[in-house]
Amino acid sequence: MSTIRSVEELTSGDSLWPTITKWVRQANVTIDVLPRTDSDAEREIAALQVTTRSALGAIVFESGGIMLDHKWLRLLGTGLKDVSPSIGHLNGLLDSSSASLIPGTLVFAWDVLGGIFVINENRLPFRRGNVCYFAPDSLAWMDTQMGHAEFCKWSFTDSLPRFFHHLRWSNWAAQVTTIPADHGLALYPPLFSKEGTQIENAAKKSVPTLDLLRLQIHYGKEVGNFDSIERTC
Repeated sequence: MSTIRSVEELTSGDSLWPTITKWVRQANVTIDVLPRTDSDAEREIAALQVTTRSALGAIVFESGGIMLDHKWLRLLGTGLKDVSPSIGHLNGLLDSSSASLIPGTLVFAWDVLGGIFVINENRLPFRRGNVCYFAPDSLAWMDTQMGHAEFCKWSFTDSLPRFFHHLRWSNWAAQVTTIPADHGLALYPPLFSKEGTQIENAAKKSVPTLDLLRLQIHYGKEVGNFDSIERTC
């Protein structure tokens, strides 16, 4: 049984946060770093049991979350009331009666269309520790073949908009920027359907984060293959 480390132990030594703030300053996409609440930061890092010497621990301890590319991608942090859920909340780490959104993984980011980014633990047939993406258009998993820190650095570059290019429509930035930060867009017809390939014409409705992510998981289980192997990034 592993020893539970204190907040002091988890936050001692050289934090990776200065490196992450450098990535933010040099980013090729828009960045919004949400403020943290001290008590929430301590609660989340203690629940997560990762150190601030890692990108994951530094982001969780030092921010409420990070929104990238006009709020298209959201990296989870300590959370911010009515703005962003916390990483502990989505992964069932704060309450023994709460279940993880996707057991066997750590959900750490999501995109505005309900795509889910996780760190693989023991659920998926990919390398442990790799970042994997559940895509709303294929309803299958992709292995990015990147660890968490590498993925975060990648997401601050113009590789991010290139990755999502096929899922965007003519006025996407104006629409995504105006929806609440704790909401995403549910599309109808859904992206995975034949009719949904015409994304420009799809109806786009703002819905709460958890509702959207649970809907995508439901689609994956009922229509797609929730454990399928897909292409790499």
